[in-house]
Amino acid sequence: MWLSEPLNLSWTHDLSLSPETPLLKGDEIHLFCFPRIPFENPEMELHYLDALSLEEKDRAAGIKSQENQMVFIQSRARLRWLLGHQLGLPAQDVPLVIGPHGKPQHRFHEIAFNLSHSKGLILIGVAKGGEVGVDVEHPRPVRQLDGLIREVFSAGEQRWFVGLSEAEQNALFLRGWTLKEAFVKATGRGIAAGLSRVVIQENFLGFEAVPEGDPKGYQVFESAFLRARIAVVHRGETRTLRYYRGVFES
Repeated sequence: MWLSEPLNLSWTHDLSLSPETPLLKGDEIHLFCFPRIPFENPEMELHYLDALSLEEKDRAAGIKSQENQMVFIQSRARLRWLLGHQLGLPAQDVPLVIGPHGKPQHRFHEIAFNLSHSKGLILIGVAKGGEVGVDVEHPRPVRQLDGLIREVFSAGEQRWFVGLSEAEQNALFLRGWTLKEAFVKATGRGIAAGLSRVVIQENFLGFEAVPEGDPKGYQVFESAFLRARIAVVHRGETRTLRYYRGVFES
């Protein structure tokens, strides 16, 4: 996966109205990273809710945590604005369905997409064709780290942790976990696929083994962003990753 230079975009709250919002090319993956922002007034919240489907509005209404509700509404609205911009459709009219393994997808498979969020940071990946998975994770204390390393990492990968300090082990665990999560989100099978069967190359530039298929068929990108780790996995022909960081305007 070839990586373009990170680009800053000045966005209004409605991405579909921004002349800077890029259109996908067939040989690209677009990765958008931006923060959750507070709803300043009821009209602003309604603007986001108007982009959602009826089912998504019902789901949002059932979320008890105000923070989690805000993240759900904003991540789904921004995803729909992005997809609508690519398809030439109003956000609420973008036809989304749940795939066979529970992963949301475009009904006609024109665009692959995935989203993730962590502590108010929202990550969205979109591509024309193939499969894409993204994950963002913030550092956090890992309880029973030794047991989790044995559960998540293969025998070969477990050797990477030998001789490291606890802080170094935590950082390496987070890095590997994020990339493996992006893989299972790309395939739509979730962690039931067996994270220890997803074996990462020691240089983190690809996979040594995967549960199904050819590990060379997957392209990866992973990096630190602010205080978080982010990862992208794409299955399909080689793409250029264009990475956009949102800077909001009122």
